[in-house]
Amino acid sequence: MIDLRTHLISLVAVFLALGIGILVGIDMIGGRAVISQERGMITRLQSDFHNLQTSEATLHTQLTVQGAQLTVANQFATDAVPYMVSGKLTGTTVAIVTTSAHVGSAPVVTVLRQAGATLGPVLSLDPEPAANSAVWADAGAILNVPASPQAVYAALARQIGASFHSGNMAPLVQLEALDLFKISGTLTAPAGGVVLIAGSPTANDPLAGLLGVPLVRMLKSDRLPAVAGQWSTVSAQYSTIPLFQGLGITTVDDVDLAAGQVSTVWGLTGTVGNYGLLPTAQALMPIATTP
Repeated sequence: MIDLRTHLISLVAVFLALGIGILVGIDMIGGRAVISQERGMITRLQSDFHNLQTSEATLHTQLTVQGAQLTVANQFATDAVPYMVSGKLTGTTVAIVTTSAHVGSAPVVTVLRQAGATLGPVLSLDPEPAANSAVWADAGAILNVPASPQAVYAALARQIGASFHSGNMAPLVQLEALDLFKISGTLTAPAGGVVLIAGSPTANDPLAGLLGVPLVRMLKSDRLPAVAGQWSTVSAQYSTIPLFQGLGITTVDDVDLAAGQVSTVWGLTGTVGNYGLLPTAQALMPIATTP
């Protein structure tokens, strides 16, 4: 994009230089031809300066109009979400799992409530637990697996899936004391759906693969509806979506935006597809027909 401010400053500098050049030229040569050339250059520069001013004013007007239109469009999308999801998850308890400290669950919580869902437990994984071998030894002993992060996270994924399927959170509460994750909320009956939110805008999310993939496979084996999503701030470079494509669930790469919120709800009702803004998406959101 042309930096108009820089061009304006450059033109002013050129005017000053030409003025000085005219004075020096008159003093040293006194030739009318030189003065005529200088005046022609000044005329052309004045024309360019005027055109730049006009272009800047036009661009400013266009940006103002487009900004106002974007604000209206965003507000319309936000206001339309409740009508598109209303009642679709009534009577369904939905649990949430996040694997990155860089994103939260607030947008998903909001749309689940708008859809009539009962919010179940929210498990927030710590992507960088203490580098203490005792943690892995203790977790391995509880889960009956080797004391390594890979083995522990795979077993933890299976336990999370089993707890959501049965409604028994006691095993997870015991593991929470090791600071591998935090639990907010509770579950008194089997969950009816799970939303996994992964990804980081600044780096790869290792837990998306270590825990997210085996969790989704566990949920699929238990026939528990699942959606794997990430925020729109996660670029294609760090996207976790390819990890979950082909697992038979809905993926959403913009769960923080209105379209992504709708896609998340529809994914929990049985729609399967890849939705969002990245090249991995097949469409922005599901076709608006009752699943």
